[in-house]
Amino acid sequence: MSVYKRGSVFWYDFIRDGIRYQGSTDRTNKNEARDFESDEKKRIKDEQKDRKAAAERLGVQLSEVSRCPECDKRWFDNRNAGVCSDECARDRERRKSPANGITFRQQAEIWLNQLQTRNRRPIPDSSVPSIRAALDCWLLPLLGDRPLSQIGNATLNELVKTMVGTLSPKSINTYVNMAKAVVQSVLDVEGEPVYARKWNNDVIDLPIINKREQNRPTLTAKEISAVVASCMTEWERMLYILCAASGMRIAEALALNIDDHISADCSMIHVRQQVKGSCIVGYLKTSAAWRDIDLCPELARLLLVYIGNRKGLLFPSQTGRTPMSYANLRNRSLHPKLAKLGIYSQHAGAHCFRRFRAAELKRHGCPDDLRKFWLGHENADISDHYAEQLLCDEKRRRQWAVKVGLGFKVPSPYDFHYSNQLVNVGISAGSSLTN
Repeated sequence: MSVYKRGSVFWYDFIRDGIRYQGSTDRTNKNEARDFESDEKKRIKDEQKDRKAAAERLGVQLSEVSRCPECDKRWFDNRNAGVCSDECARDRERRKSPANGITFRQQAEIWLNQLQTRNRRPIPDSSVPSIRAALDCWLLPLLGDRPLSQIGNATLNELVKTMVGTLSPKSINTYVNMAKAVVQSVLDVEGEPVYARKWNNDVIDLPIINKREQNRPTLTAKEISAVVASCMTEWERMLYILCAASGMRIAEALALNIDDHISADCSMIHVRQQVKGSCIVGYLKTSAAWRDIDLCPELARLLLVYIGNRKGLLFPSQTGRTPMSYANLRNRSLHPKLAKLGIYSQHAGAHCFRRFRAAELKRHGCPDDLRKFWLGHENADISDHYAEQLLCDEKRRRQWAVKVGLGFKVPSPYDFHYSNQLVNVGISAGSSLTN
């Protein structure tokens, strides 16, 4: 055995097929060094055998065959390329990419800009503040200065630990998916992710969203009557009645223009725009939200009286030129009323009225296609798509609008007085929202 000691460790030195092999065994024991040399000789023998087989398979000389420097597994004809496959070539280019040293914070800015400027489904400007708030509050403090190459399942597990106990499972899932999107937004020239990851939600320990445990506050018919009775202004009464009896989203209701979106007899509302912040935007939440809502005769009469000879926005701000802000409406009108009535619940908002209307339509047996149409929900069933011509049948729609009606009693503005008992509307002040 050609094993000798140099310094404190043993080295091997032997010749095979005219090639000299020399190196350290990193062993201080001579017998262990000899075993290492034997293993090395066997490895070299197997490699030369594989190389000869590859040369025969490729039909080239032995000197023209090399092991791929990228994957270190396959042999290839080194006259034509530097790697064994297109996949390895892409991997090499990815390693050379200047994105290798980019941090999560830097890529997050690039990603957010791409979301706004891309041709395919760009996000509206009004969505940017909420995304940036999520980045600033939750993602950047932990991930911001880390290179993207170091962010994987273990890192996202750390992120989840900082959120558990503070955020809901739905919010945690949303923010973690945002982090994943930032990492995978770095693409090579072929549009393939530079940092391809096999995300494992079990390793990340991402909480499962249980819809039964989600907080979805609702209102009963008596509670809606109580809210309407507590209103001291006409616009509040009309807004809450309209939301509960039509199922409109609050952003859609606040964007209504009397001349453009309400029929002359107030029997139909055309949903075409919505409010974002304090501005009206010409897009809706989904394509299905673009719809016409038929109103029952009682609601049409109330709306006709409320409008009178007015024009412009149905629910304008104090200036009369801009729409009302939902944040102000919720904080200054709806929440105080719910609190005084004893029916306030965390996350309660105007969507309670929408949930009530959805339940009323279902309770009265309204056809699913018409219920989804009025609420602005997508039809998942292909048969519903085939039967969409029924939605053009205004007579059928109005018959169902009459049949379902308001779904609650509209009390007189003078029926309510803040007290411990709400005798006139039939509920106690201690009742609460149904979750």
